[in-house]
Amino acid sequence: MMKDNHVTIEENLIHSEADYLHFFQSLLQLLTHYIEELHFYSITDRKRYVAEKHILSSLFLIEKLHMHLLTRKTFFHKNEVISEANVFTDNTHGIIAFQTLRKFKKLTREYKFSDDSNNQQCERILRQLLNYYPQYVDQIRIMEGEKIPSPWRSPRKRKQRN
Repeated sequence: MMKDNHVTIEENLIHSEADYLHFFQSLLQLLTHYIEELHFYSITDRKRYVAEKHILSSLFLIEKLHMHLLTRKTFFHKNEVISEANVFTDNTHGIIAFQTLRKFKKLTREYKFSDDSNNQQCERILRQLLNYYPQYVDQIRIMEGEKIPSPWRSPRKRKQRN
């Protein structure tokens, strides 16, 4: 009988996660539209600054909700209620949320923030959000054209040889 409750809890968590991800996707689409509007319309510097702060507050809340989902899933996994602790695994909503995040990040790189600290904060929050989706990121990076130094030689000795 206990097993049935665990299945129900796990199913509820999966459904809840899908709802969260759908919400994230919708909110990110709204923020994308909002920042596109800021980019094209002429408004006062003060209004632009305040609008950017609202965007950052929304991103911050999205990040905290992601942290909540991860913490919740980790808790249930440690207590053997669910079988996997990864967040947003093999979920269509997760893939869409990740793609929407990447699109938003690209858009913010093209956008000229009114304040450099707003830009830095936006980049930091987006980087943290994207860290919640490691399964959708290419992990292998190949660097061509650079000669890799011998690790057993000191940098001074390497310079002497060249």
